Amino acid sequence: MFDVRRTWNRTHDGVRAVYRIFCTMKKLLITIVFLAGCGISSIHGQSGVGPRERSALELKVTEAGSGEPVQMATVYIIPAGDTLVTSFTFTDKAGTALLKDFAAGKYIVNIRHS
Repeated sequence: MFDVRRTWNRTHDGVRAVYRIFCTMKKLLITIVFLAGCGISSIHGQSGVGPRERSALELKVTEAGSGEPVQMATVYIIPAGDTLVTSFTFTDKAGTALLKDFAAGKYIVNIRHS
């Protein structure tokens, strides 16, 4: 004879197994997404570490003959062997310029005043 309870239990066990697999896969996917997010945030959050070390440069611009400070001169840096301006600023009333937050390396310093 056909036993309804036995068939139901087998079907129910199969559904439970599929549900357990689904829950395990869901937990695994959530874990992977969480760890990937932590990795991305740690990459963007780095500063002052290894090759991503940041630098700053303070300089004073004066007239060659008189030694007077040059106001509102444009000061910018370009990496050696490149043409892209990395950082720029203007001199203040004292002729001081501060370039900051650029990667450590070799740069060409340019100063323009009209």
